[in-house]
Amino acid sequence: MEGSISLTETIGKPPIPISSPLKPDWKDRLDRAFDQLRQWSLIWGYSLLPRTLNLEFLPEDSPDLGQCQWDTQTIRLNPKLLLPEHEDLLLETLCHEAAHWMAFRRHGLGIDPHGPEWQGFMRQAGYEPRVGLATDSIMKSFDPPPSRPTLN
Repeated sequence: MEGSISLTETIGKPPIPISSPLKPDWKDRLDRAFDQLRQWSLIWGYSLLPRTLNLEFLPEDSPDLGQCQWDTQTIRLNPKLLLPEHEDLLLETLCHEAAHWMAFRRHGLGIDPHGPEWQGFMRQAGYEPRVGLATDSIMKSFDPPPSRPTLN
C-alpha cells in the first residue's frame, strides 16, 4: 500500500488521492490524524503545516514507523499504523515526524534530530519525546498471530 496523500486536499475532506484504495476505516483514521495535525500546527504557531506536508506510506515490510523527509516536505508512515489497534501509535508517530519538520523549519537542518528543539514540539503537542519506538516488540505486534496446526 504505497501511495501519496496531499494533506492540503485531505484537510478539506475531499476524496484522498492515493494510488491504492484505502479501506473506509483507514480513511476515517487518517481524517482523525489530520484533524490532530491541524491542532498541533496551531499550537506550534504554523497553521500552514497541514497544507505544506505530503504523506506517503513506507513499504509494509519497513522496520520504521515513520520518516520525515525535509527536502520533499514529506512524512512517510508505516501503513500498519492504520490498523485499529495502532491508532494511538499512528498519532504519536505522525506527531513525532511533524515535530521533526517543525524543528528543522524553525531551527535549521544543523540541529540534533531528537534534540531539545524537537523535544519541545513533542511536549507542546502533549507527548513525551520518545526515540526508537520501532522496537522488535512493536514491529512484532504488527504481525498476525501464528497459525496453529490443526489435528485431523
